[in-house]
Amino acid sequence: MQSMVCNDLGYIVKGIFRIYYRDPQTEEEKNLFFFSEGQFVVSFRSFISQNPCWYFIEAMEDSEIIFISHQDLNSLYDNNRNWAKFGRLLAETFFAYAQSRTEEFLFFSNEKRFLRLLEEHPNIIERIQAYHISSFLGITNPSLSRIRKRLKDNVLLTDSHK
Repeated sequence: MQSMVCNDLGYIVKGIFRIYYRDPQTEEEKNLFFFSEGQFVVSFRSFISQNPCWYFIEAMEDSEIIFISHQDLNSLYDNNRNWAKFGRLLAETFFAYAQSRTEEFLFFSNEKRFLRLLEEHPNIIERIQAYHISSFLGITNPSLSRIRKRLKDNVLLTDSHK
């Protein structure tokens, strides 16, 4: 939650979650990350520093999640080297998410970012509203519609030449 400390790490059994920012002046929401089945969801900076979070975390559909508290996870780290290794791998994973997200905006076209999103979350189009995807990609809804149409047309052209 925005302005609250993120005290729990969640493992997603079922569902899609978004991490988003709400601009206090405009009330506009900007989606930063999506997490789905088999992934961990947390405001990692807030979780490890135990400082207030700058974002909101929201389930986008009915979900099942397994939680562990910051305190319990740190106790596991202290008492078992395998859990300490888990913590390192978790940190590496969240660093990779953040770096990939930054690099996608620097190096990839809107279309390529959309394709990468579909690779990461294959059925996201059927599960959440398009304006959330547009926000995540940093584009407008009409731009997303054009990308989807262009990709659909390319698939149809490719399929007709087989």
